[in-house]
Amino acid sequence: MLGWLIITNINSEFLVFIFVLFQYIFLFFFGGLCLSVVLDPGNVLFGIKEHLFILSFITGAITIKRYPSLILIIYIIVGLLIPVYGLLVGNLLGDYFSVEYALMYLKAFMFLSLILIGHKYGLYISDIFSVITLLLIPITIVIWYMVDSFSVEQSEIYPQEIVVVSRRAFGPLLIDPVVFYKTSPLLVFGLSFLCFKKQSSLTLLLLILGFWVMFISGTRANLISVTVIYIIGIYNCVKANQRLKNLFILISIFLVFVFFPYLLTEVFFNSEESSLITKQSLIDSYLLYWNENPLKFLLGSGLGAGMATDVRGVEYIMEPTYFEIVRFWGIINMPFTVFFLLLLPICFFMKSQRSTLFPKYKYVFIAYLLYVFVEIPSNPLLLSSTGMIVYVIALSSSYYLYKYSHSHD
Repeated sequence: MLGWLIITNINSEFLVFIFVLFQYIFLFFFGGLCLSVVLDPGNVLFGIKEHLFILSFITGAITIKRYPSLILIIYIIVGLLIPVYGLLVGNLLGDYFSVEYALMYLKAFMFLSLILIGHKYGLYISDIFSVITLLLIPITIVIWYMVDSFSVEQSEIYPQEIVVVSRRAFGPLLIDPVVFYKTSPLLVFGLSFLCFKKQSSLTLLLLILGFWVMFISGTRANLISVTVIYIIGIYNCVKANQRLKNLFILISIFLVFVFFPYLLTEVFFNSEESSLITKQSLIDSYLLYWNENPLKFLLGSGLGAGMATDVRGVEYIMEPTYFEIVRFWGIINMPFTVFFLLLLPICFFMKSQRSTLFPKYKYVFIAYLLYVFVEIPSNPLLLSSTGMIVYVIALSSSYYLYKYSHSHD
């Protein structure tokens, strides 16, 4: 809006040129921001994430004539009220309060201001982001090839803020080496994008390699997500042919009966698996903490607060995201926080299914569902710049579809 006030008196043709130019400039800077978020989550390689955010916001704001009242209300709630409440409670009630972590969370929430611009470019930025996540495929495979097999020396070569190299066993199944790129869960957007596009040799190759990347990441969430995406993708391809559709359903049922017992006992609920033991210990720490601090269970401990754990001492960032939401904002505020911070884009998507554009961008809806209900619960991918960019993309694209569907009734 500010940009429009500045240039309203300029020649109309030149105004149109400037407007179009800044649209492309915004998409360029936003693409750079997505690239930084996906490939450099720790901001240790390039160190330009904040700069690209500022440039994206400024160039995008110039192209906005008017901010929709609904978007403004959402931003005030999600971008201002929720983090401000968290910071106030953290400062007043939080244990082991850290100014450094409080500012880190505040900086992450600042990225949400991009919804003020993204609502106009929802479909463009979702495609840009999804395509950029596909870069994780060749990068991860190159690292996996270079590592060959796990060793402490090999794992220390790569920055821990970006990629973790290890080995992992699920019962008799050993994955060595495991190459977990910290943003590999974002591949759900890229792979979902591929599944709903016209198939080609390159697309099929990327889908095969994408499955391999999610497999060698060594995480249950990634394996579940990629399996669900491919099942939906294959079903989408064969549903027009009744015979192929029935055959696919029969094969799927057979595979479930054959592999589900193994997956249940060895992968998902193996009591001797180290990751599950750690998560169980963390959950026990949450329960003990809330039992000793019932007021903080109700109202929250706030952003920037730490919690003592049996496994790792005082922790400020932990993996069980939904437990973290309760820890920060309290059980009373949890429904409000979860709705606005996670579920609102899903509501817009659900109300947009009549839109003629929805089938083309259904991939964002599926990817976001998996991100929220499969990836987030066991990965700290929400309260960070990465999580906020995903929210901006999901809300922007869903809101765009929602407005489009209602304007074409």
